[in-house]
Amino acid sequence: MEVLGGVLNNMLGLTIKVRSELNRAEMEVRRRYSGLELSALDVHKILSAEKELAQCAGCTGFPCQKRALCGVRPVIKIEGGLVRVRSEICRHARANQRQRAFALQFAAAKIPAIYLGKSFADYETCAGNEAAVKWARSALETGEGLYVYGEPGTGKTLLAAILAQEFLKRGNGVIFGDVPTLLDELKATFDGGDTRLAELMAALETADVLILDDFGTELPTEWAVERLYKIVNGRYSAGRTTIITSNYSPKEVAERLNAPKNGVRGVGGSRIVSRLTQLCRIAKISGGDRRINAKKVGGKKDEWNGKGAGRI
Repeated sequence: MEVLGGVLNNMLGLTIKVRSELNRAEMEVRRRYSGLELSALDVHKILSAEKELAQCAGCTGFPCQKRALCGVRPVIKIEGGLVRVRSEICRHARANQRQRAFALQFAAAKIPAIYLGKSFADYETCAGNEAAVKWARSALETGEGLYVYGEPGTGKTLLAAILAQEFLKRGNGVIFGDVPTLLDELKATFDGGDTRLAELMAALETADVLILDDFGTELPTEWAVERLYKIVNGRYSAGRTTIITSNYSPKEVAERLNAPKNGVRGVGGSRIVSRLTQLCRIAKISGGDRRINAKKVGGKKDEWNGKGAGRI
């Protein structure tokens, strides 16, 4: 009996202590919200929310290790003299959502894997590419297009891929593709009917930033020229940022796309290039094939021969 009495006394003492602390907490809430007529339920809601917020204060990231309801936090609002406790997505969960969305945007952009993670810090400037790098940096601020051309291996695609990633970091929707492959993808929609083709064309025409790599290397069929004209004209009309890389100057591209068909010389290439020259700054890159130069030096990716050949 004595043992049982001692246990009961301890429990009673603990209950009184907890009740006393609870009373102090309730009094503190009423003091802080002294301008309101708080019911017992209001006080309970505020105390519960503040307890959860105290747990959130020690959170170091997502997923949450401290609360069962991960990714949300309570918010105490006073509206019309009434206490409202609502839930909102916490900052860590929002950051996680942004990271996931960013990863999806990167995947959708179709930037070649070899260039992922590259930045302007990986692109060494020289006399042969200085203007192109200058206008590339400017494009990020102004949204003006860029037409970069030069011999194979001079770093055009790397520069375009860097631009793509920088635009993505700024929240722009980006599509990156080499022209022959894009045209093949458009042709592959024939089996899916006109709707699928229209959807892909609309995506190319309306993307915030469109990067067309290897422009002018495609077979200049009448169908290909028509598709390219529609894409370029749509972007020209809307003033959307368009980045072009090519082995050929604008004049050479026009001549290639104007190739005679059935004995009649076309004008589609000239129409495309006319719009591109108004939509884009033109910059030539020179310096020789950096892939070959890197091989000559010793076969390491980031080595170069010092003759205007930057990293590839």
